[in-house]
Amino acid sequence: GAAEAASPASEQSLRCESCDRTFGNAADHAAHLRSHVKCPECSFEGARRCVNIHRQEVHNSGPGARVGRSEEEEAFLRRNASQLMAKEESPEDIAAYIAARKRSFPTATVVERKMREAAEKAARGELPAASTGKHGRAVGAEARGTKRRRCKYFLG
Repeated sequence: GAAEAASPASEQSLRCESCDRTFGNAADHAAHLRSHVKCPECSFEGARRCVNIHRQEVHNSGPGARVGRSEEEEAFLRRNASQLMAKEESPEDIAAYIAARKRSFPTATVVERKMREAAEKAARGELPAASTGKHGRAVGAEARGTKRRRCKYFLG
């Protein structure tokens, strides 16, 4: 009938392999193919976004490409790879690391101890440590040098 599924041959002809897209009709497929650009370094062809990704992954060039190392840097890394690799830790070092991690794991007793220490510091008049972000920089009102404003609806 009229509602039969498209044949596999016609579906293949409306597919763009480089962009991994399939089109419902020939006009959309043709319009898409007109938007293709060619890779300046090889015969790959596709939408601009696909070509940019292709250039980064295959040729290490184009927008967002990694900056490569010079020949001298590569030679240095090959010569000194064994010294540059991470040193193995002794079983004692590993055990000490695990013990330190276990001591500061946020169990109920550790959280309670830290809250008790914070209360003792406040009682002595010590200021709380400034909040720091991911890279150690101060965040929030302390970083801006402004006083923290409270919402008038939640003052208590």
